[in-house]
Amino acid sequence: MPALAFKSEAEWLSIRELHVGGSEVASLFYTWQSPSGEARVLHLFEDPPEGFTLVGCCSPFKTGYRLWMEKSGQVEPDPLDENERVQAGLFLEPALAAWAKQRWSWAAMRKVRRYLTHPEVPGWGSSLDYEINEPGRPPVEFKNVDGGSFCRNWICDGQDITGLPLNYALQVQAQIGVAEASHGWIVACVGGNQLRRGRIERHEPTQEKITGAVSAFWQAIRDGKTPTAVADYEAVAELHRYGDKGLPEVDLSQDTEFDRLCNRYRRLKVHADKVEVAISNVKGRLAARLGDATRAVSGGFKVTWPAITRPAKQIPARWQEELTYRGALLITPTKED
Repeated sequence: MPALAFKSEAEWLSIRELHVGGSEVASLFYTWQSPSGEARVLHLFEDPPEGFTLVGCCSPFKTGYRLWMEKSGQVEPDPLDENERVQAGLFLEPALAAWAKQRWSWAAMRKVRRYLTHPEVPGWGSSLDYEINEPGRPPVEFKNVDGGSFCRNWICDGQDITGLPLNYALQVQAQIGVAEASHGWIVACVGGNQLRRGRIERHEPTQEKITGAVSAFWQAIRDGKTPTAVADYEAVAELHRYGDKGLPEVDLSQDTEFDRLCNRYRRLKVHADKVEVAISNVKGRLAARLGDATRAVSGGFKVTWPAITRPAKQIPARWQEELTYRGALLITPTKED
């Protein structure tokens, strides 16, 4: 459990740039699905089995492609001081820690003020929230969770958390790994007024998966190997957000993969448009049944359609600076299908 001391936020950020942290580990993993519905979770440099299609990144906050772009220095990380979720944690964690100490007699729990690195895997690190000052120093991770989200995505046995979202499970396992602990804890404040905790045992197969993912990630950084198989448009648009009107037209006539992707995009877009129409129709039929009502209950569902009044306000005129940005990506066939 090598620990790195830091004296300022700038030093902490510089250390963080050189490691995949606990909150970033889930970004390294993606879910793929076969036509029969079988799902596989692979890291972003693993090749999926034949016929499997990409479902999405295991992190709801940042894709692995975006993380690779940041760690390779091609795009700037989003500033943490502008992230409300991060800022909320800075203020809420001390209060939740004090509550947990009193609730479960965790007198030995203490704030961690050092950056931990994995003893065997370079580039794997973590900033822990808290730890229990006992043999093994198990890490404690705090989460502030919306009540509805908790009901949908977490599992509890009484007041004990027995199941949690995959991204948080990976985060705690990553923290257990750098702490060389046999277990860790996750504490969730649910809906602002309920405290739940769960003991997470060290899981060696997951530790091995994280080892492989982190090692492959940094090797790809050194080799300049971009994970284009999981590229997402938002991250690519950020990298090339300005474009260059002076560049000549690119000839990709020999790039068969480019044409294959164009055709696949158009087929998916038609399917998505049809799905959007179907969704709009179903929502319309539901809304018609509610009429002017804002709530409804049926045999198996509760439906809300709130009426919201926004107070009138005057928006003063302001000077708008010049802004260069990329417009919509438009794909037009040059010949009949």
